[in-house]
Amino acid sequence: MLPPRKVQFEAQKRENENLRIRTFLKCNADEEKLDRQFKSVPLEKVMAMENSMYYTIRKRRGIWR
Repeated sequence: MLPPRKVQFEAQKRENENLRIRTFLKCNADEEKLDRQFKSVPLEKVMAMENSMYYTIRKRRGIWR
C-alpha cells in the first residue's frame, strides 16, 4: 500500500498527464476523426471494461472485498 503522500503525488502526476493529453488533443487533433473513433464504441462496453480493470487492480493490490 502506498503512503498518503505518495498517493497524493501520484494523483497529481496523473492529473497533469491527463491535462497535457487533453490540451494536445484540443489543439492538434482532427475533431471529426476522433468523434468517429470514439463514438463507434458503445458506452456500455467502455463501462464494462473500466469496471473490469478496476476490480482486477483492486484484487492484485490485495484490497478486494
